[in-house]
Amino acid sequence: MNWFERIKQRLSYLKVQQLERSSRPHRDFVDIERAHKVGLILNAGSCTADEMRTFRQYMEDLKRQRKQVYVVEINFNKKSESQFSHSAESVFLNPARLNWLDFPRQDAEIQIRNLELDVLIDLDPSDRMTSRYVCSLSKARTRAGRHREGLESCYELMIDGKNPLGIPRMIETYTHFLSMIEK
Repeated sequence: MNWFERIKQRLSYLKVQQLERSSRPHRDFVDIERAHKVGLILNAGSCTADEMRTFRQYMEDLKRQRKQVYVVEINFNKKSESQFSHSAESVFLNPARLNWLDFPRQDAEIQIRNLELDVLIDLDPSDRMTSRYVCSLSKARTRAGRHREGLESCYELMIDGKNPLGIPRMIETYTHFLSMIEK
């Protein structure tokens, strides 16, 4: 990592911590079975075709359970297009909608803040700060994601962030733990 990337990473880290301290919406532990509105953050640019199929299947499973599904799709490829604009309510973040810290521009921030979610699940396995920032912006009552040192306040439920998991395993793990929350 060069010096510019280190500075960018440090500024991103500080911005997420500052945002989390300044905004304290009501948080709660919501069981995935009781949730009506579920948000999913996906870094579509890093997914394999099998992972994308698993993700779409999970979305359909949630819809069959009469849940509203919202997708925050992240793709760091410049000429990328949304893959979920027709199948779910979605917010699409690509370089045109991100600032130099890879955080959403104001129009996308407003979209994210306006989502009233019961559960938000961060399925982004990358070390980029975009999904953590989205979680900090979100008004979701329960946020689930990978543990990262110093960013514990971004989530109410965290899984081990040291061992990278694929999308299918992450979905299985989050669903398991989110269904164990006492009703």
